[in-house]
Amino acid sequence: MKRMIIAVAATLSIVGGMFHHASAVEKDVKEVEMKRVVYVSPEVTSKVEELKEDMKYQSKVVKTFREKKRDVASEIKSQKSQKDANVQNQLMEERKSPFVDNLQDEPWETQNFAYREIDTNAVKKILKEKKISERIKTLEVEKKKLSQNVDMEKQVLSQMKIDLQELNSLDGVVFNPNDVTELSNISVKQMRQILQDTDLQEFAPVYVRIEKELHINAIAICALSALESGWGTSKRAKEDHNYTGFGVYSDEAEGINAASGEENLLMTAKHIREKYLTKGAVYDNGPSLVGINTMYCVGDTWAYKITDIGYRLMAKLNE
Repeated sequence: MKRMIIAVAATLSIVGGMFHHASAVEKDVKEVEMKRVVYVSPEVTSKVEELKEDMKYQSKVVKTFREKKRDVASEIKSQKSQKDANVQNQLMEERKSPFVDNLQDEPWETQNFAYREIDTNAVKKILKEKKISERIKTLEVEKKKLSQNVDMEKQVLSQMKIDLQELNSLDGVVFNPNDVTELSNISVKQMRQILQDTDLQEFAPVYVRIEKELHINAIAICALSALESGWGTSKRAKEDHNYTGFGVYSDEAEGINAASGEENLLMTAKHIREKYLTKGAVYDNGPSLVGINTMYCVGDTWAYKITDIGYRLMAKLNE
């Protein structure tokens, strides 16, 4: 069996690469925007939006209680100022009263009040002061209740924020062409869904297994095999169980074949992990598809073609 040839000539041009059928399988993709995409189920998205609306309402509730509390506090301050002013005025008037002056030198017990006239203004002021004191007491109780309401509603809002964080942290399906070591979190059921009506659907559990065991994004490895095997329909895939073009550096190359498609996928993924995605490895050029492309395949569109397929697979999650 011929050995796979991947080398860089002295002129820094790639002489041989693992794959060559990519351009024949997929139409040429000169450039695709390399960006991280995440799919979140409609149910979770709906819950997030609903919770955000609830949080807006709850924020208004907290704000309303705070404003009421501020208004009550302001009224308490005003009532206290009015009470203080009332007491001050009463003291000043008592100092000016000749009746009070005449009684100052006489003991309280021996003072004769028989001739003292009722001061209606003083009574009114006393009643007003009493009314103000009662109002202040009522307002203090109301302020305390409002403080409790603010604290309670703030706790509700805080819990909503925690719930939102938990919803946002739920593992959505991820495809990141700039880092194929970022896990997709895709389930076998979802993988079967996006591969429906293709000859690769039977390998859905294998792609998920590769992700769990080798930490290579399942969408990325699936897209790679889709590109190299024409979605599982190529002759090499059908006859040689070679779905990844492993060891195929020319049209005449026999390739490094396997006894089954599953074995081929696992063999390819292990090679990528050991030679390209391990720090300091012989072909380590970063975890992006473009970085892998540098020493993995002839031409510079391979990474973009895989990325394009990856986006199409992600889009199928919405179907």
